[in-house]
Amino acid sequence: MKKRISLIIMACLAFSMLQGCGSKKDKKENTEAVKTEASSTVDVTEDITIEDKTAEGPTVPEKQPGHYEFKPKVCSGYMKDLFGETMCETWYNLVDAVLAGEDTFECPDYETYRWVMGQFPERLFPVLVDVLDYPLPEEIAVIDGIAHFNYKYDHEQVLKRISDFENMIVEILNESMEDDYSDFEKVIALYNYFAHHYTYDYDLYERKQAGEFVELSSINFLDKGTGICQEISTAYSYILLQAGVEATTMSGIRGYDNMSHAWSYVKINGHEYHIDPTFVLDDNTLSYLMMNDDRRSNYDDFDRSTYRITSNYSQDHPVPEFVADDDKFSPIWNTKFEAIDTEKDILYCKYIDDNGVWQNLEFDYSGY
Repeated sequence: MKKRISLIIMACLAFSMLQGCGSKKDKKENTEAVKTEASSTVDVTEDITIEDKTAEGPTVPEKQPGHYEFKPKVCSGYMKDLFGETMCETWYNLVDAVLAGEDTFECPDYETYRWVMGQFPERLFPVLVDVLDYPLPEEIAVIDGIAHFNYKYDHEQVLKRISDFENMIVEILNESMEDDYSDFEKVIALYNYFAHHYTYDYDLYERKQAGEFVELSSINFLDKGTGICQEISTAYSYILLQAGVEATTMSGIRGYDNMSHAWSYVKINGHEYHIDPTFVLDDNTLSYLMMNDDRRSNYDDFDRSTYRITSNYSQDHPVPEFVADDDKFSPIWNTKFEAIDTEKDILYCKYIDDNGVWQNLEFDYSGY
């Protein structure tokens, strides 16, 4: 990356640079082109008006609220693999400085400074995008191992903004998750939370497609309750990190419309999975949950050679090898969520059989 301020700003808005984030409407319009499921099930992303002839739903234990606390300093293993321990430690220094009301932090050099300021806040503490000013020019940014930065507001306002953000994240965690949830239970709990609390911003998507400059960020999505894929997937991955689940973001180009799309990527029980929280908004379909590489690529016609994990600047920080090859969750992909029994490790789903009748599925996720 050339050392110019314009690229620093572009790095800070990295997700805004993804072109043509695919919308839910695009997906529905191209459903027939991307179906790969067997005839025993149907694509549940389509509207379904068939009468539900199954028995009453399962009885599961009543959910108890969690007691999660906010973690100011989180950093995924993917970030550490991509950017290295030094940048992650420098990121922690920046967070400490902000919380203490300082405007300097320890940083070895300008290269580290511009990457930390440009890439880390959006993914690892989204509200900082709103309160920190753009990175400073090289000649004054880092002097003798001390980095400098500016705030957009006075520090009292900054702390109030951060406090409001922390309260929002804690509320989401405790409303959606229980204390003893496994990583998979956290993933699906947040997946369902997004389905019932957020919407897709079609207007923003159309404006972006029309060439209008739009500033995209996960904090905007969380504040407004609506957004597009870059914002949605970053917010989803960030909240999973807060819950202790290894998560990051990924993007790729869809073959059937040559448009970019972003989603989440997680590691659970030693396996990696693609999760697309965008397409679950306003829907309980599990078609985009715990996907392996084949499912991600084939179901939506994604070109795997275009995948970018965590950062859009792989030319500067080569992406480590990643493989999502576990198909354990394939039975639930073309089903709709009904309930989950976290005591028995049973996920209850339903799907439509060849006769157009809803059928129940009990999926054992023990070990996850």
